[in-house]
Amino acid sequence: MALIDVSFLLIDPDFTDIITRIRRTQIINNYGEMILTEIPEEIIASVQSGNGTVNTLERFKEGAIVEDHIDVYYQGELFTENGPGTYCDIILWRGSRYQVKTIEETFLNYGVGFTKAFCVLEGTDV
Repeated sequence: MALIDVSFLLIDPDFTDIITRIRRTQIINNYGEMILTEIPEEIIASVQSGNGTVNTLERFKEGAIVEDHIDVYYQGELFTENGPGTYCDIILWRGSRYQVKTIEETFLNYGVGFTKAFCVLEGTDV
């Protein structure tokens, strides 16, 4: 178990940005249609390039895609898709929308109350 608490760095203004977290929920209208609603909220988080790379070109025989991902460190909860009717949070950062794909549970040893989320640019696949 880690003995260093790095939470003071994760809230230091030198390492944080004001970003927008978008919570997505579904409602059913009077016609039985599902409508996805988005509720934006500004939060303070530390955003880092995911795994040390940004804009990785992936080549497949069907074509090529540019994969872009970030790691978000946030003092609070971020959500991934957990089953039917649930939707992952969206992180709006520098004009791009990133989907929260995974939450790293082992990070909890380094800063109590913080979440480390792996986020992928919308429209790409990992």
